[in-house]
Amino acid sequence: MTTARQPIDYVARALAAFEAGFKTQTAKKDALADLSSAYAGHRNAIQRLCLDAGGPDTRMTPEQSDLYYGLPYDLHHYRPKHTAQAVKVFPEAAAACAEIEALVALRTKINAAEVAPKAPSKAQREQSIRLSATGKVYADEFGKMKPELARDYVGHIEGLFKRLAAKYQLQMVALLGADYWRRKLPEGVEAADVETFQKKVRGYLTTASLKGGAPNLDRARLQKHADDYAEGQVQQFVVKLTQKLGDLTDVRISWADVHGFQCGITGKLRGHDVRVEQSRKFVVNQQGTAFHQWPALIYVDGKFTTEAAFKRLASGA
Repeated sequence: MTTARQPIDYVARALAAFEAGFKTQTAKKDALADLSSAYAGHRNAIQRLCLDAGGPDTRMTPEQSDLYYGLPYDLHHYRPKHTAQAVKVFPEAAAACAEIEALVALRTKINAAEVAPKAPSKAQREQSIRLSATGKVYADEFGKMKPELARDYVGHIEGLFKRLAAKYQLQMVALLGADYWRRKLPEGVEAADVETFQKKVRGYLTTASLKGGAPNLDRARLQKHADDYAEGQVQQFVVKLTQKLGDLTDVRISWADVHGFQCGITGKLRGHDVRVEQSRKFVVNQQGTAFHQWPALIYVDGKFTTEAAFKRLASGA
């Protein structure tokens, strides 16, 4: 059997949170809510005095009625006049009133307490990295790859479209665009093709295609999405590369081919010469999602170094 919480239980929890310091605004609100719950217990006790004094067959006196209905519902509306009124009508309410005034004082302290600064979000940390001196070097150089990244993406979608169009021809939209969740697929239509069409291709078709015309890609829409994809890929890569290479100084980047599939990154880290052979490749996972990967080989003072070992070097461990 669960025992109902008493006002002292709420006060103890709020006081503990206050003394520990508030890490979030929510924690501060929870402590204030506990004080309100404690106040409700004391307010109910005083109002019970009014009801009990009247008895089952006797109405409350005007003073008791004024006290009963005059007690504030919320703690932040409680004033010393309410204590004076309660003690005048029921001297035995002095202890409860003293507890309420202590709650008011604690509430004032909690309201004035500062909340610990919020830790930077992942997006803010990544933005800080991109704005760092080294991050800007990477962003400027690897930003040159955006047209190639976008071209990879466009080529992937075009490949999917051409395969489906060759297989289903003019019936591609009608056969693959229908809702088959509750009925069987027509003969010759593969479930994998339906999923590929609806998740990867349909969004890039022209309006005329979706309304029954010959299947055609909306090139402008596809290119816009590919450009956005390339921008996001470069930003993610810059953040990961900056985090991986740490405080690399004297950074130099040399391209081994015009398409950006291979490049060399050199620099200094804690007095060591660092060279990174950076590659990129375009892959499609088992779920059909296409993305770029960025494998790299790291050399320190001419010797191959694992990423884990380099991370220890960068952190000074």
